Amino acid sequence: MNLAAYAKQLDGLLYNKPMAGDQILHAMGMTKEEFRQVVLYHRMTLSGKAPWRTTPAALVQYYDSDVSYYEVSDDPVKLRAWARTRIKDGDTRLATIYAVSSVMVMLTRASSREGRKARLVVKHVGRLVDDLDDLYSEVSLP
Repeated sequence: MNLAAYAKQLDGLLYNKPMAGDQILHAMGMTKEEFRQVVLYHRMTLSGKAPWRTTPAALVQYYDSDVSYYEVSDDPVKLRAWARTRIKDGDTRLATIYAVSSVMVMLTRASSREGRKARLVVKHVGRLVDDLDDLYSEVSLP
């Protein structure tokens, strides 16, 4: 699968045109797993500014009832709302990674590869979680 070609095709298909996930699968002729790979590649590419884009954009995903919709957007209002959701999601994922790694520290030997990995994750992700907590606890002054 040529991820770059599919990502560019996805970008053109969804640029300011929301489309349901199933419709995208049909239009692009791919499986759900292939679609997940293309979405991840597309997001990673846009984070480094895709060569085919002249403005910053994001692959925005939102839900209406049980349907997932996707859209490539450079609309600042949509991007701000999307960013707030992604930041909250990132915070939750970091906290989960930290919690799981903390358990792994207890279950592994410090000298094992898994034990060293778990301890590194706890050390660095823990620091990041603490720094983010400090940031959130700061009082904004007018």
